[in-house]
Amino acid sequence: MGGMIAQEFALSYPEKTRSLVLAVTDCGGREAVPAKPEVLLVSQGRANSTPSDAFWAMSKFIYDPATPRERLAEDLAARENENTLTAPANYMRQLQAITTWQGTHDRLANLKVPTLVLHGKNDQRIPCANAQILAAAIPNAELVELDHASHIFMTDQPEKSAAAILEFLADK
Repeated sequence: MGGMIAQEFALSYPEKTRSLVLAVTDCGGREAVPAKPEVLLVSQGRANSTPSDAFWAMSKFIYDPATPRERLAEDLAARENENTLTAPANYMRQLQAITTWQGTHDRLANLKVPTLVLHGKNDQRIPCANAQILAAAIPNAELVELDHASHIFMTDQPEKSAAAILEFLADK
């Protein structure tokens, strides 16, 4: 959802946008490639789950299968300690906002700032095909697809994802 908000911000306030990193997001609307029904079903089931149970139910869709389960547990513990696990009702509101958003695809050609589109190749929450759609629609966008990474690519591939972002920002 953050990438969707970033697109709207950059399009609405180009004078306040120097560069843009769009990570594991889509352009919304009819051009966006949706997740498979089983992923959407688990996402919607969060309304009846504790945040911890919802985390583990979604983990197979948002983490790469090769990422050690201990790293996932560390992510969950960090979110619990920071009290950043999204309450089920708030998560459902976020899903509603995402699904009713009209999207940016028809306006993306107006982006004139350096843009990095970064995505985990194994993301099942927001399929990687969405990164290709974004990169093709944004003039001169740079596309980086991370192997062995999913929606939470910073846990799956911390060094590679950080390097891609830092390298992109170094020139901006």
